[in-house]
Amino acid sequence: MTGYHPRNRPYALRAENFAAIRANLDCLEWHCCSLESFLTQAQSQVFDRYNLSNIFEYMSPAAYQAVLGQICDRSCSGTRLVYWNLFAHRQHPSALAERLRSCSELQTQLNEQDQGFFYQTIVVEEVS
Repeated sequence: MTGYHPRNRPYALRAENFAAIRANLDCLEWHCCSLESFLTQAQSQVFDRYNLSNIFEYMSPAAYQAVLGQICDRSCSGTRLVYWNLFAHRQHPSALAERLRSCSELQTQLNEQDQGFFYQTIVVEEVS
């Protein structure tokens, strides 16, 4: 909250990682669009991990389910999704139970370690 991280710095702010990050900057791609638009455009690409922050907070339950379906379509088996609940409780809907499973044990472990006091819970799910 102060902009200063005396301990437990994020990966990108740790001095020992600067060289590796700088050496791989040309691998980054920037897409200024919604996740839904990107997944639609990326028809031929398959992804194996998602850090979704708390984007589902701002979606209706129907939009949330649709985006999760798109993520499943663009993902290989074993792909992990991580996202946080702030105010809106989100956990994959039963309609996607055959495509997504909760990683309950890992989720519990991470919730105990999470220092983001403003989030209700961290959600970890895996594509079947």
